[in-house]
Amino acid sequence: LVREPSGTVYLLVRDVKRPIESMSVFRSIGFNPEEIDDASPEDLAGYAVGEPITMKSAYPTGALLQDGKTGGVYFVEAGVKHPIFSIEMMRINFPGWKLIKASKTTLARYPDGDPVKFRDGELITSPGSNKTVYVVSNGRRRPIVSGRVFEDLGYAWKNVIRTNDQAVSVHPLGEPVTAEPTGVQITVIP
Repeated sequence: LVREPSGTVYLLVRDVKRPIESMSVFRSIGFNPEEIDDASPEDLAGYAVGEPITMKSAYPTGALLQDGKTGGVYFVEAGVKHPIFSIEMMRINFPGWKLIKASKTTLARYPDGDPVKFRDGELITSPGSNKTVYVVSNGRRRPIVSGRVFEDLGYAWKNVIRTNDQAVSVHPLGEPVTAEPTGVQITVIP
């Protein structure tokens, strides 16, 4: 939470600054004025301006809602629900977050958004992958062509996330990762 000299209070969410409509909205969300840091316009220049947070905004900071009957989990942010297809995905992307039980009626209030994906740089595989390990890059799953290429790139087998086929398939298939230069820069995350 930051405040510009003009008095506008923003909630920073990743690389977006979302203006809070009023102090009434601010208090209704449960924020405390002592949580606000002052910032100059220059400090906030690199942030894109997002949708304003109003009384109609649901979970502006995000929440994990779990269907009380099916057990399905959704990341709900700014009034949109995004399905999470594996517990591994939930643990990696939302460590320490608590699940909030929700009814089908409550979940039906939120429009469906894109499924949650693994973060770029994660190594993933699943039973249906035929032992192929993928690196997530720009939201795509890029197959690593061999164990030798995997190790030559400095990856560690212990870092491969074993998940289900659906969690892997939400990432569109990208170009294979080979030992030969492809013009695509790969960042190795230890």
